[in-house]
Amino acid sequence: MIPARAQCSVRRAVLADAEGILRCLHAAFEPYRHRYTPDGFRDTVLTPVTVHLRLATMAVFVAATAAGEIVGTIGCGLVSPEEGHIREYVKPLPA
Repeated sequence: MIPARAQCSVRRAVLADAEGILRCLHAAFEPYRHRYTPDGFRDTVLTPVTVHLRLATMAVFVAATAAGEIVGTIGCGLVSPEEGHIREYVKPLPA
């Protein structure tokens, strides 16, 4: 659980962050799973394999609490000289 005023730091993601990134993505998007196709949902929340590919092919940053919980992530990368992708996710705060 994230305190509403938790202090976070932003840093470049490392391979050891993969599990925390997956937890953050699932927390952010599980409530909307019914709005996605199965393939679209997997592409959005990633898998243990695709999160490593994302870390290898994009600049990925995480927002982490002092306790190390990843509560947000953003990734960016070029697809071509004319096109880039930005993907951002934030774990919802508890009600």
